Amino acid sequence: MQVSLLRLPGENLNYRATTESGEKYVVKLASDDQSEAVVQMEHLALQQASLLLPDIQLPHMLKNKFGDTETFLRLEDSAYK
Repeated sequence: MQVSLLRLPGENLNYRATTESGEKYVVKLASDDQSEAVVQMEHLALQQASLLLPDIQLPHMLKNKFGDTETFLRLEDSAYK
């Protein structure tokens, strides 16, 4: 899959990924020094908000081929989640 990335404003490394067919996704990168607990809390908060506020359009997380919502990459000696 090829996508174009556009950096989104904010303190985190968030990008909007747009596929060639126009589908849009949010890609979140977290540096290795960010606590896994904080990342998991953000995921849980988003899931809870989606359940409690169904009329508000919020992003939902997609699972990778292993069934996880997080994928770990190693780029230039730095780990990103």
